[in-house]
Amino acid sequence: MIPSDENVKAILENLLVPHRIIKKKRFNTLFNVEEREFICIENPAALLECLGISHRNLRESVTPLKTRQKAPTRIGVRMGRPEKAKERKMKPAPHLLFPLGNFGGRNRSLRDAMRNRVIDVEIGVWRCKCGRESLFPRCSCGSHITAEPVKMQKSVNIYEMFKQATEKLGIHVPDVKCVIGLISKKKVAEHIVKGILRAKHNVFVFKDGTIRYDMTNMPLTHFKVEEVEGLDVEKARELGYTRDIFGNPLVSDSQVVELKQQDIIIPVDAAFYLMRVAEFVDDELTHLYGLSPYYNVNRREDLIGKLVIALAPHTSAGILGRIIGFTRASACFAHPFFHAAKRRNCDGDEDSIMLLMDALLNFSVSFLPEKIGGKMDAPLLLIPYINPKEIDKEAHNLSIAYEYPLSFYEATLSRKKPVDVNIPTASERVSERRDAYGFGYTHETSSITAGCLKSAYKRLEKMSEKMDAQLRLAEMLRSVDEREVAEIIIKNHLIRDIKGNLRAFGTQKVRCSQCNAKYRRVPLSGKCKKCGGNLLLTVHASNISKYLHISIQIAHRYEISDALQMLEMLSEDIQSLFQEDNQRSLTDFL
Repeated sequence: MIPSDENVKAILENLLVPHRIIKKKRFNTLFNVEEREFICIENPAALLECLGISHRNLRESVTPLKTRQKAPTRIGVRMGRPEKAKERKMKPAPHLLFPLGNFGGRNRSLRDAMRNRVIDVEIGVWRCKCGRESLFPRCSCGSHITAEPVKMQKSVNIYEMFKQATEKLGIHVPDVKCVIGLISKKKVAEHIVKGILRAKHNVFVFKDGTIRYDMTNMPLTHFKVEEVEGLDVEKARELGYTRDIFGNPLVSDSQVVELKQQDIIIPVDAAFYLMRVAEFVDDELTHLYGLSPYYNVNRREDLIGKLVIALAPHTSAGILGRIIGFTRASACFAHPFFHAAKRRNCDGDEDSIMLLMDALLNFSVSFLPEKIGGKMDAPLLLIPYINPKEIDKEAHNLSIAYEYPLSFYEATLSRKKPVDVNIPTASERVSERRDAYGFGYTHETSSITAGCLKSAYKRLEKMSEKMDAQLRLAEMLRSVDEREVAEIIIKNHLIRDIKGNLRAFGTQKVRCSQCNAKYRRVPLSGKCKKCGGNLLLTVHASNISKYLHISIQIAHRYEISDALQMLEMLSEDIQSLFQEDNQRSLTDFL
């Protein structure tokens, strides 16, 4: 029984100690009855033991179990990047790798370029054995040209080329976006039909000719059929999932099965985009190559079982994967071995997938630049089957136990190294190549997508809203010093951003409003030297001061004096740089 006290009650609530408030009567010195409130803890033994308050009778009433710390070691983390699932686009996003120079305007519009009928651009020219020349490796005589382009041509009748392509296709398409120039040594361009068909299906080409979809990596070793959208038991059995993890025949969508190492579960949004890519590929096969369509997709479930190439940035080897279903999460669920084969370590990295047929038809080394690093992030090689012995050893350290023994927890108390603790890991199962390896797991979950599917960082649009939410959370957590958080935000991010934008403003280029040509210095004429268009700034004043006001507010709110002083100096610099230029006469100074 503890006399009622608000501070004591708050402590007990934070410690999650069960208690209740009771009232007890007693007589005072004048023999009057008064009521007093007490905090009653009916089972206080564990609390008293943790406080070091014990006596012989108490020890007899409690179990001999030792009370350990709930978490001997705590690790603080910060979000590295938000989740992502989005189509890959260059800026601005083209449908076709075909040069328009400045004739396409700032939007690289094929329609705008056609107004000139004939345009002068750098593009590779192929010479056939029959003597004819062509802009593409297929001659008008029907022969396929295997040699490389022999020269660069500058005069192209873009109007006639587009007219012939649309007549061949028999369709009307929206505007086709192209590129200013080609980046490869031989200036190899794509066939114009590909761009028209991509525009028809609203998909966009990457620099190597493929169509990509970017996703955050998410490791997965087991799943239930009911957790995967678009998948049912019958389809799962067709894909090779005939038994669950206990060896029982797969008959229910609630049974747990082990994920095969090259099967992936992609976001629903990715499925709808890849459907459009599949439709583009089928049109390409039909109209450009005279072949039968391959995918024939009418609904997203038609993508299940289809093959993709997964590729990580800074690498040149794609990994073959198979789609088995869809998820509402903005991530790609795949086996840790699959992510490791891409040279990713499953910590929220991001990479891309592309339909296999799209890559086989449309990728070409001839589109890539010759400069160092130009062939990175391109599927120069395809790995059809993962050899687990050849992947990053980090994936071999994956725990595959169904439960941890008592010796494991005892080892944590003595802070033993992981190598000194005998826990089954994936390294014990990679002696041979298989689809699945009999991995275990320690905890069940209701669903692999349970919880928040979209972080607050993505839901909140403005940076001010994101900062305000972060600081509110810091104020709510007793383990966090909100002033320190505010100081880190201002000094490590906002001030650096303001300084960087200020420096960028002083060293910026200018660009033409019509042809988008860029100049390091303004020409003496004040106009674009190529087309005579007006010149615009590339860095604006609003970019510099967009975080200044909120930074000063936060510095005032949390009394960060040194940061406030620095911000006020930056504010004076910005004001002096952008103050209105009011011309004065000499009499104003008399």
